[in-house]
Amino acid sequence: MDNSSYKEKLGDQGVQDNLNRFVASKVKGVQNIEDLVQITNFIALKKMNLYSENGQFIKWIIKIAYWTIRAWKKKEAQSKIIYNSDLCDSASSELFEEPEKVDFDVSEKYKKAKIEVKEVLKSLPLKSHKIFSLSMEGLKPSEIREKTGYSIFVIYKTKQRVKEKIKDRVESVDFKLKIRNW
Repeated sequence: MDNSSYKEKLGDQGVQDNLNRFVASKVKGVQNIEDLVQITNFIALKKMNLYSENGQFIKWIIKIAYWTIRAWKKKEAQSKIIYNSDLCDSASSELFEEPEKVDFDVSEKYKKAKIEVKEVLKSLPLKSHKIFSLSMEGLKPSEIREKTGYSIFVIYKTKQRVKEKIKDRVESVDFKLKIRNW
């Protein structure tokens, strides 16, 4: 298929209507839908040499849209996790107790320890962060399994790894950590 006929098919109103409906069924927000349709069209143009004429064009475009939406949703989920400072604050408060004695040195170490906890939480992979945040909400491992589909073993190992990472980082600022059960 030559470039002009490919572009003509891509620009066909029926193809664009189907593409818009598909994206709208998977994503909320007019701006997000418009952006993803535009990205899909751009990718389709870049990959036009991979299209075989004997296949259905609309299926080709929908497949590109599907993978574009998946990548976009993954990126969105990760960006929401990274900037959830409320979770970081509550988690660091939950994981260890603020010193009762108001000693400047201890107070500074506590502040540094909270910063370290936030850094650990920001660096967690999506799966670990999801398990951690559900644990902080008070869910039991069996409830986390129901929500995420992860096995109980994976949940316990992930919680253990996150605890160890936090403990290592906090102890690097010479603060005695009293990790509560979560």
